[in-house]
Amino acid sequence: MSGELCRRAAQAFIDALLCYLRSNALRTLKIASLTGQNEVKVSLRAFMRCHDTSSGFARIEEVVNTLTRCSEGSWIQKLGWGHIFEEELYFIIPLESLKKLTEAEEKELASALLRDLGF
Repeated sequence: MSGELCRRAAQAFIDALLCYLRSNALRTLKIASLTGQNEVKVSLRAFMRCHDTSSGFARIEEVVNTLTRCSEGSWIQKLGWGHIFEEELYFIIPLESLKKLTEAEEKELASALLRDLGF
């Protein structure tokens, strides 16, 4: 797998994540905090609306599959997240991690996430 393709997939995922955070994270944090949750389960489907096909990937699933091939499946753990597959992929995000993601500046966060993912 080419390094450029892997980097493009990482950037496409990060862009979708940042969009998701802008639109949903604060509400998710409030609800999870009120109910005493330590982590949240976020469906990959939640990122579909935020996925930009101009990244060269027609669907967010292609981005995830490419990242999995690029990093031998460990890219989710590099973010400090877990995952489960229940008819679709769900990311298990610790609430503290989600809180940090929402508090960070977008440009700094994007750079840090690329670094964490090894790109």
